[in-house]
Amino acid sequence: MSFRRIKIVYGKQLRDLTKNPTLAISFLVFPLLGFFFSQMDMPAGEARMMVRLYLPMYVAMCGLMGTGSTMAEEKEKNTLRVLMMSNVKPAEYMASICLFVVTLQFFGVAYFIYLGGFHGIEILRTAIVVLLGSLCTMVLGSTVGLIAKTQMNANSYLTPVMLIVGMLPSLASLNRDLYPIAKYIYSTQMSEAMTNISKPLSLETIIIMIANMAICVAIFVRVYKKNRLDD
Repeated sequence: MSFRRIKIVYGKQLRDLTKNPTLAISFLVFPLLGFFFSQMDMPAGEARMMVRLYLPMYVAMCGLMGTGSTMAEEKEKNTLRVLMMSNVKPAEYMASICLFVVTLQFFGVAYFIYLGGFHGIEILRTAIVVLLGSLCTMVLGSTVGLIAKTQMNANSYLTPVMLIVGMLPSLASLNRDLYPIAKYIYSTQMSEAMTNISKPLSLETIIIMIANMAICVAIFVRVYKKNRLDD
């Protein structure tokens, strides 16, 4: 794996962001909503509740759109094939895409940490939860990117996945009958962890999120064997 090639593709993704307003908006919409609500002089407890609701949605939208939509667009425009012909390996391409998503997502997550008033160990716990959730989401998005033939196809596949992953924690908090099922989805565990961020992360949360990641990777590997980037 060449870090030089990863850096080149990573730089290309950053430059292409200016040509893709839809993707840029997906990284801004929830921080902007957070800013809007923060102007209402909310108590600290309500601010943390807002972070609990918005952070899983933000991670879902950024991770899915940043990987799935980007990969599908480059497949449609044959940019991906050109990269593969330029000796960029699939693993290098995937690493650059994930690094691109994590970089842009960092600023939004940092802003939510500020809004929630997190300090010290709470920031570290938030970073761990977001990292695990982001990895799951980026692998899911990459899987969709492999399947989709065009960006329009990808967006039609990504929308229901975003709704399920992003909205499930909120729905589970409103409908407790849904919670026994929803708790096994990593985004719900993210929301639970953010609710109790002043306490150590529970073993159940860590196990469920790692198990979700393992399942996502297994699905990705299976799909990749049928839809290789370098075909």
